[in-house]
Amino acid sequence: MQKSFTLIVALLALTVSSFAQFPCSSLFISEYVEGSGNNRAIEIYNPTTTTQDLSDYSVGRYANGLTTGMFSTLAGTLEPYDTYVVVLDKRDPNGTGAELPIDAALEAVADTFLNPVYVASNSPMYFNGNDAVALRHFGNDIDIIGRIGEDPGTGWFDFATGTWSTANQTLVRKSTVQIGDVNGTDVFYPDTEWDNYPSNTYSNLGWHTNTCYTPACASQTNFANITGLATSYNVNDPVVTLTATPQGGVFFGNGVFGNQFSPGSAGIGTHSIVYTIVDGNGCVHSDALCTTVDLNVNIGGSEIASTEGLDVYPNPGNGLFNLEVDGFDGVISYTVYDAYGKEVKFGSFVANGLEHESIDISQQAIGAYILQVQTSRGLYHEHLIVQ
Repeated sequence: MQKSFTLIVALLALTVSSFAQFPCSSLFISEYVEGSGNNRAIEIYNPTTTTQDLSDYSVGRYANGLTTGMFSTLAGTLEPYDTYVVVLDKRDPNGTGAELPIDAALEAVADTFLNPVYVASNSPMYFNGNDAVALRHFGNDIDIIGRIGEDPGTGWFDFATGTWSTANQTLVRKSTVQIGDVNGTDVFYPDTEWDNYPSNTYSNLGWHTNTCYTPACASQTNFANITGLATSYNVNDPVVTLTATPQGGVFFGNGVFGNQFSPGSAGIGTHSIVYTIVDGNGCVHSDALCTTVDLNVNIGGSEIASTEGLDVYPNPGNGLFNLEVDGFDGVISYTVYDAYGKEVKFGSFVANGLEHESIDISQQAIGAYILQVQTSRGLYHEHLIVQ
């Protein structure tokens, strides 16, 4: 995830190293709680598709406008699209004053507790509204709330709500934010990436909605269904209107135009018609049916391919075909029809044992044709493909 370091010269002439990131590629802070008493919490969200080792990360603060921070290293792992709630460790039910215990509701949603004892030089979780709070990866700031090097007084102001957003407030990251704020020296505008909630709001801790997450799409049998398509058509049949449930999807396939299927446009052969629809969770569902389009010709007799003693090759070909006859005697005639039943070639010859007859339709358009062969034994047919 680490790509490069960029030196950023701040307005106050301080230099901070910034960690390059890409959307949905690294952890970021998804919730910030600066409540009454000792109620302090930071929620971290994993927008990636891989489990993250939290020992590579730390959380902390830049106190009262200082440019040097104090941080505590985390532990454990964080699964994809899950959250990790870090809470100030004040759990003595008999504590008073500076040792006042955190609310039970906050304690209940914590994944870890940090800094039970306040030490002025090392108190990462004792942040107030005027401290910049940061998440680090391998010692580099990858997300910052507030502005490093600035003491805003009570806290940073949210002009959208007219309140001090970082003091006595809960901030929840907007669901469309896919990356942390790596620039801790620019002006901090809370309302651009955060939603404000009243002090001591904990109901959003332990989960986070984010657009990096694509829900797994479970297979749903018969969710999408095509209707109105027959199993076979003649090439001259009229256009068919396709229907499907649920409505709102898209049809595609040979001969499909919007919600209509044209056998003539599809051409001779077997075609797969597909209907696809996306549900409310972004999951894709499809149904497919096959239909066969054949020539609009009264074709009689057996297929040549299944008849001993008759063969046509090469097929498909460039329009020059060989009709091989073996074991047939007498006059043999043949007729070639195009896709619309029009005769394009006729010929006859006398067979006596093994014979080869050349059939030339190379001047015809590329497409499908049908060959009918009349012998003393009966009528036979074969599809010809000109490429």
